[in-house]
Parts: sequence; structure tokens; C-alpha cells
Amino acid sequence: MTTITAHHADDDALQDRYEGVPLPAGALSGTPWTEDRDGSIARGFSGTSRVVTPTVRLWIAGDQASDGRVVDRRAYIHIKSEGFDPDALDVAGLRRLAAACTAAADEIDSLGTA
Repeated sequence: MTTITAHHADDDALQDRYEGVPLPAGALSGTPWTEDRDGSIARGFSGTSRVVTPTVRLWIAGDQASDGRVVDRRAYIHIKSEGFDPDALDVAGLRRLAAACTAAADEIDSLGTA
């Protein structure tokens, strides 16, 4: 997994240099390009967000190299903590989560090899 730890590239030259690199297919947004400590250039991106229940959301994200390759891709599940037993899912909610996870896995597969 690639971790982008360097400073954000405030300089417009870096952003201008890579403005022609399209986001990966299916990505909805991207972060500014950054230069890592080893000199590599990359940006983060996010993909589809799926609402499973009012308290459960799943979304995909990843990192893209300056040559357009997807170098990392992953899924996140967020469970809001509201009220008593907020993370309990009934059978229908569990099935929706399973379907959302399958759809996210298919979407991540379509992003290319990490």
C-alpha cells in the first residue's frame, strides 16, 4: 500500500504538470497531486459511496501515480454511533451491507491492479 506522507504541493507548477492525467475510471474526485519523500508524485481519489442503512455507509478510495496507474485501492465502512446499539444490523441491513460490499469489490476490481 502506498502512503502519501509528504507535503501537499502548493505550487501550481506541480498541479499544472499533471493536470492532463485523468482520474481512474469510476473515480468521482481526486486530491491535489503531492510529492512523496522519495520524489514520487501521486494523488488520492474517491469513488462511489453507498448508503447501506441510515447508520452504515461504505465507500471506496485509492491512490493514483502520476503516470495514471492505480497504486492502491480500498474500501471503508463507516458506522455512525447514535443511540443504543447503533451498529447492530437486522437481517435486511446485513443483506444490504453484503450487497454493497460485493458491489464495492467489483468496482475496486475495475480500477486496475494495485
